[in-house]
Amino acid sequence: MTLIEENQEAGAQAQATGAVAARTGMYTTALVIQVGERRICLYETGRQYAGKNLATLSARREPQRE
Repeated sequence: MTLIEENQEAGAQAQATGAVAARTGMYTTALVIQVGERRICLYETGRQYAGKNLATLSARREPQRE
């Protein structure tokens, strides 16, 4: 299920029960890196804020890279 579908489902359930809707914001954090002539864009999209997204991207890099 995509985040958009989850948001729609959560909104419908909240409306049906009269509850407060869960957090539904979606955020994208992107890094654009250029080394010489090469350029790459890494991005993470989700409900996490920029700092958490950046930590997720950093955790995926090869450990021997600085």
